[in-house]
Amino acid sequence: MNSGRSARSAQPVMCGYPAMYDWTFLYWYLIRFTGASPFGHSGCLDMKTLYATKAALPLRAVAKGTMPRDLLSRRRHTHHALDDAVEQAELLANLMAWQGPASARLPE
Repeated sequence: MNSGRSARSAQPVMCGYPAMYDWTFLYWYLIRFTGASPFGHSGCLDMKTLYATKAALPLRAVAKGTMPRDLLSRRRHTHHALDDAVEQAELLANLMAWQGPASARLPE
């Protein structure tokens, strides 16, 4: 679906699991060393909350270990920044495409 906006006018969104872990430092770093944030002051998406919403679960019940395996990245978690970023990008792509568990979907 075309929203009528071009990619040039779209604002980037920082995504993380959990977003609050990295957001505060990232925003401070961007403002301190570049003077601006491409995300604005609140342009972040928490993938844990996204999963909880789509799975119809309370946030406190969510952990990566409770997610269906097909949502998670197949990569080994190395704690290296680039590897972690790719791993999180794969999780986000899978979450965005996921329709939620069959039991949580409304009948069509």
